[in-house]
Amino acid sequence: MICRLAGVITDRPAEEAKALLSTMIASLLHDRFVVYGTYCVPQLGCYLGWVGDADGDDEPVIDETGRALIFAGEDFSSGSAATPASASNTGGDRWLRDLNGWFAGVLVDAAKKQILLFNDRYGLHRIYYTQSRGLLAFASEAKAILASQPRTRQLNAAALGEFVAHGAVLRDRTLFEDVFVLPAGSAWTIENAEAIEKRSYFAPQEWEAQSPLTTVEFFDRLESTLSTIVPRYFSGTRRVAVSLTGGVDTRRVMAFADQAREFQSYTFGGIYRDCFDVRIAREVASACGCGCGHETLRLDREFLRNFPTYAEKTIWITDGTLDVGAAHEVYLNALARRIAPVRLTGNYGSEILRGASTFKPLPWSPRLFRPDFVPHIEEARRSFAEIGTRHQVSFAAFREIPWHLGSRLHVAQSQLTVRSPYTDNDLVALAYQAPLQVRQASKFWDRLLVRQNPRLASIPTDRGRVAGGAPFTTLPNRLYNYALFKAEWYHQTGMPHWLAPIDRRAPRALRPFFFMGSHKIEHYRTWFRDELFEYLESILRESSDTPYINAAAAAETLAAHRQGRGNFVADINRIITIALIERLLTRHVADRIDRKPTIEFESMLRRRRQIAAVC
Repeated sequence: MICRLAGVITDRPAEEAKALLSTMIASLLHDRFVVYGTYCVPQLGCYLGWVGDADGDDEPVIDETGRALIFAGEDFSSGSAATPASASNTGGDRWLRDLNGWFAGVLVDAAKKQILLFNDRYGLHRIYYTQSRGLLAFASEAKAILASQPRTRQLNAAALGEFVAHGAVLRDRTLFEDVFVLPAGSAWTIENAEAIEKRSYFAPQEWEAQSPLTTVEFFDRLESTLSTIVPRYFSGTRRVAVSLTGGVDTRRVMAFADQAREFQSYTFGGIYRDCFDVRIAREVASACGCGCGHETLRLDREFLRNFPTYAEKTIWITDGTLDVGAAHEVYLNALARRIAPVRLTGNYGSEILRGASTFKPLPWSPRLFRPDFVPHIEEARRSFAEIGTRHQVSFAAFREIPWHLGSRLHVAQSQLTVRSPYTDNDLVALAYQAPLQVRQASKFWDRLLVRQNPRLASIPTDRGRVAGGAPFTTLPNRLYNYALFKAEWYHQTGMPHWLAPIDRRAPRALRPFFFMGSHKIEHYRTWFRDELFEYLESILRESSDTPYINAAAAAETLAAHRQGRGNFVADINRIITIALIERLLTRHVADRIDRKPTIEFESMLRRRRQIAAVC
């Protein structure tokens, strides 16, 4: 399948446009398992490129009239919506509304002298763009623009303030000057670089206007919808594996899966022991009769030995929108690709169906930042309330998931194809009709699982809950699991400053390893203090002139963490991330691109077939 795309619309000479496009494509070649291609229509000033998965078989589609469609991502609509013919036959934006998935694309109609740039209604497949006189450049990743447009290689202080305050850049801004994100549900008609009709083919208000259903009606519709849509996400010619956890969202996917089809499953595990996710997932896989079994993919010492590589790759792949404290995502998803090129998850189920949210302002230390930058962080914290919407599902689908959670999806997508049925258009539309009392009613969701697969329902979750179980019988397990969860949290992210010296001075044999790894597989507080300290120190030393960080305060904070004078893992995570963003994406982005292969315009790397009208 096509994973990423890039394009230049310009009135500049063809050779100059090709040089820009070549640089953009080169920046998108992250791994050895990708192929690329180009498609150009010089008479329209249109120069396009794409990067695809070598295991896939999708390529740009060109029909008999010369219309060409480069479609990145996947479409799970019931028909064949993602074709030039469907765009022509359906007319207007109807064909875009029929698409169902995470995608972006370009439709070129040489006869009409028009180019259509579009993305999915949630904006989960990001398209970055910049405009200047006689030029529109766009790509699936911001670094493609940074590499080809030197004027954009500087950070936007207001956007960086949002990243510090919330862990995400809000609205359609990016971390970089004059680089923006295509708004969700966009359909831009382009005649040339300066004649662009910017419109949207979908607005959340359409779903918000639906009438609520009764509890009985909603239950019946939900059961029917899940039965219809979940099998779609197991479809296709490529191998699919399910990423299981100890929660209920992936379990619900398994309950509605097509049990006639064999598929693999796996769970991410940690260094110290099998966490609850691993132990429970094995039971879930057994209860569903996965024909190919279940595996544990471990975050092991190899990850720590090569942490610099994974940390920098995380910043590079996500254009700085995911911090180094999530570097394990690259490592684990690379392991997952060895099992299957498609990873099916239960991600976003709690947000869409039950209103769960982790998107909120984060604590921060003003002394770590330069005085002239601090007001940008303070302003970002004050403006957080403005991003709320009048509907809980709209906040989840069009704010939290694409802005806050989308970066983890993006880093996973760099290694394999990720799917989740919980953003299926049919299911999200239905979620708007849930009665208010249902969204937080655990008994309602228990009944859905019990009815579909009683054996799955009988397996306790990672919090010790059993669907439909009597509260007094499950109370001991729930208390035990909760105690381990809180103990591990307080030993890692949540450790109070006063406890850190005691933990540091405790003999190794007396440290609380008996609960480490019970719930979490990553332990950055202790890793930053011990195994990773030298690397972190080197990054701060090399980044002492970063214009946003108070270098002296940052070095003192890292030393205090090392010596056990407090728990500064969140502060260190943030300042190391900013230092790497500055180093990799503004100062040295061109150097990294120079080491990429030269793009060939008369042929495609590992080509499968010739594309008409290739440059």
